[in-house]
Amino acid sequence: MKPVEAHNVDMSIGNFFYDHRLNGGQLVQHQNYTEEGLYAGEKLIDIYRNIIPKAGNYLSPSRCGKLIRRSVFIENMHYSNPDISSAEDVNIMLPVLFSCKSVYCSEVNVFYYVNRGTSISHTLRESFLDGYISLIGILEKVIEDKKLPLDKDIHNLYNKYGILWYTYVYDSNLAYKDKIRQMRRLRDIEGFGKYLFYLKMSDGPIYLMYKYAVKFNSPFLYVMYRKLHDIIKK
Repeated sequence: MKPVEAHNVDMSIGNFFYDHRLNGGQLVQHQNYTEEGLYAGEKLIDIYRNIIPKAGNYLSPSRCGKLIRRSVFIENMHYSNPDISSAEDVNIMLPVLFSCKSVYCSEVNVFYYVNRGTSISHTLRESFLDGYISLIGILEKVIEDKKLPLDKDIHNLYNKYGILWYTYVYDSNLAYKDKIRQMRRLRDIEGFGKYLFYLKMSDGPIYLMYKYAVKFNSPFLYVMYRKLHDIIKK
């Protein structure tokens, strides 16, 4: 990437395409949701916050479209947990980015992401939830080690990965009672109920329905909303 040569940055972030044609979809350009330009010094906190998954739009933490200084990548490998099989890009890319002293964001398309319906991200595994919990714990350690003011952003991941878990379970082929049982696993994990107050009306109805489903330990609220939503879409 030219920005690496021009600015000698630790990471260059380009744009990419999502290719859904194998699933009957279309080729769609990804949106970076970050203004193009050089980020260094105090401006880096904008990149740090924008790359942490949350409700709404954020900078993709995927490895796609990123060129990284080798030394920065290697010094953060000890944060990587090979047992995390969903959101594994977040596991390594956030520690790496949080160590970067300079980043360049570009709108140039440098990568094609082929979406396959049989990929791991489309297959429900009970271990995914354990992986999300491990991931958040790792990231809490990362921001403590690097002394970054990102506690709220990291804790809000409980909401992001909670709704992701609900979505995976709902879209699975499990029987209704098994879906409810899997969703109720969140009630025994403190973080998923502790930070619900971060979810606001502006996050949208899906997130609000998830919020009340977890708060009152009533996953059927989310399931009923999704069923109604799916009917209306048809």
